[in-house]
Amino acid sequence: MIKEEAKQAVQNDEVWYWQGDGNDHPESLTCLVVIDSDKLRQVQREVAEMVLGRVEKLIQQGAIYNDFQSLKQELLDEIGGEK
Repeated sequence: MIKEEAKQAVQNDEVWYWQGDGNDHPESLTCLVVIDSDKLRQVQREVAEMVLGRVEKLIQQGAIYNDFQSLKQELLDEIGGEK
């Protein structure tokens, strides 16, 4: 079912083609996104590195639970995730 919906969306030009130029804002998109698999892996790596860097900073500062919850909410807000 999803495959058919995706095929139909592409045929109707109802998709966003990921540009990778810094002007993509997935939090504002309500349609399917077409992205190259290598670019998707790169985006995943960048997000993981950002999260790990922030967690490492919190640990170095000795701030664990409360700051982690705050960081978690901040990250969810940035990516438009559910709270």
